[in-house]
Amino acid sequence: DEDYTCRNTLARRTASGRIQVGWELLQAKSLRHASGHLTIEPMGKGSLVRYTNLTDPGSILAPVLKRTAMGQMRKTVEALSREVLRYKHREPQELKRQVDRLNQVLAALDR
Repeated sequence: DEDYTCRNTLARRTASGRIQVGWELLQAKSLRHASGHLTIEPMGKGSLVRYTNLTDPGSILAPVLKRTAMGQMRKTVEALSREVLRYKHREPQELKRQVDRLNQVLAALDR
């Protein structure tokens, strides 16, 4: 558990339709470094999601906690997937509203 501040960025779409959200650590209690990104790229009838999170915990306990941290990262990606599927099947109109809003923001970035 950590208190921290990150800067998030939303990258423009490429010709392939790829969207990327990135983050960079600005300050934290004990973390020395954290950065990463979530990339979503259209693939067939679905999407390929890549999640990268690079951290330097700044603690001598880091090797002991590595397995826990890796498990937490997997849970983050699995939760994201579950939430999208939940919206797709139970709240398709809300999902459409959110996708439309994201497309508006991306279009504004492209200007």
